[in-house]
Amino acid sequence: SKIEDMVPASPETVVIESLTFRELAKQWFDQKKLGLRNGKHIQQNWNTLETYIFPYFGDRPVTEVKVGDVIDAIRPIWHDKHETAKRVLGRVKEIFAHAKIHEMRPDNPADFPPNTALGAVRKKTVHFGALPFEDIPALWDWLLAANCEEQTRHLVMLMILTAKRSKETRFARWD
Repeated sequence: SKIEDMVPASPETVVIESLTFRELAKQWFDQKKLGLRNGKHIQQNWNTLETYIFPYFGDRPVTEVKVGDVIDAIRPIWHDKHETAKRVLGRVKEIFAHAKIHEMRPDNPADFPPNTALGAVRKKTVHFGALPFEDIPALWDWLLAANCEEQTRHLVMLMILTAKRSKETRFARWD
């Protein structure tokens, strides 16, 4: 019998071996949310894991999750909710990177070429509506007569005159 077999596992080893993906995700999330500002975005990070990942391998030990498990969890939404799938996969990849950094496992089972594993996705380009520049005078006249708050009217006028986006205009400062 080897000496390693006779020495009981250290408490750290037991914790690492019994740590579930959900528990690891919680560690990652507690660290990640400190850098996020938007409350909705913070909640989305966790909700997408609860919805799309935890049912597949949330309660499994981190050391037992394989590439195929990650692929199986992402596959149902890869084509229908592609943007969500990419974000969820990115979060899972970060969680396993956290595990790798803390030496809980030697690899990252979420680090694979997604188009090879899940198939390419055709992007549907949707363009925003645009007003031909010849119609700007009519828009301006309509805006002058529109039943709205003066602040709103001035905001839209400023956007037209400066070609700035709404956020840039809303948060503009005199200086």
